[in-house]
Amino acid sequence: MDTMRKRKLFNVVGGCVIVAWLLMIGMLVRSNFIKSEEQNDFNTDEAGKIASSQHDWMEIYLNGKKVGYAVSHVSPVKEEYLIQENIYLKLNLLGQASAIRTVTQSVADNQFRLKSFFFRMNSGVVSFRVSGRIDGNRMLLKIGEGFGKKKETIVLAENPVIGSGIAPYFKG
Repeated sequence: MDTMRKRKLFNVVGGCVIVAWLLMIGMLVRSNFIKSEEQNDFNTDEAGKIASSQHDWMEIYLNGKKVGYAVSHVSPVKEEYLIQENIYLKLNLLGQASAIRTVTQSVADNQFRLKSFFFRMNSGVVSFRVSGRIDGNRMLLKIGEGFGKKKETIVLAENPVIGSGIAPYFKG
């Protein structure tokens, strides 16, 4: 009989803890994600704008093991944004540990649509570089460097948004 009492008490206390936990989660969601009507009334021209430089660090995992990191930096400059992203990866390629570094620098308009960019990747063995700019509905590219440099043009349906600019846009 004593065991049945303990079990019943355990079930009641456990149920109370779960109900309290659910109430706390509900209050957290309500305070952080559900805004009142007066809070949701904002000027869409100002949505997504950031006033000062922002840094974001991310760790990169492959099969549960950390293989690198990414750092992005977004700075407002007049009516545009300067976005820089550095990625470092240490991967096993063809049986050898290889370090891969990428650098992306871009300029975006006040809605984070791409205007121009520069990308460089270096793995110690291979080096690749491409730069470009948006001209109307075309992206003008310069691929490679030195004597092997090529020029390409891509017709765009709409201006692309650079991936590193999406998070600051939504944060703004």
